[in-house]
Amino acid sequence: MLLARDHAGVVPQTPPPLRIPPDITIKIMKSLWTTLGLSLLLAAPLAAQDQDNEAKYKAKLAESFVSNIDWVQNLEEAQQQAKDKRMLIYGHFSRSYAP
Repeated sequence: MLLARDHAGVVPQTPPPLRIPPDITIKIMKSLWTTLGLSLLLAAPLAAQDQDNEAKYKAKLAESFVSNIDWVQNLEEAQQQAKDKRMLIYGHFSRSYAP
């Protein structure tokens, strides 16, 4: 059987496995469970906020100042139209529910 040797001709030794003391393991597990629990508690209000933002978005789209404009949803198409008409592209970003 051939063993891999380093440049000095020594067979490298496998390092011993990492041993974490039980009290540290318990602290890590408590921290992970706490983080998971808090994440689950915070997820419900965020889902409700998404639904609220969707309703605001649809209401904004129904307003006349938005519906009277021929919006382009594709950047490449907007760039081509701007090039053909020798116009600039204007982008306005505000809220998550803004059209």
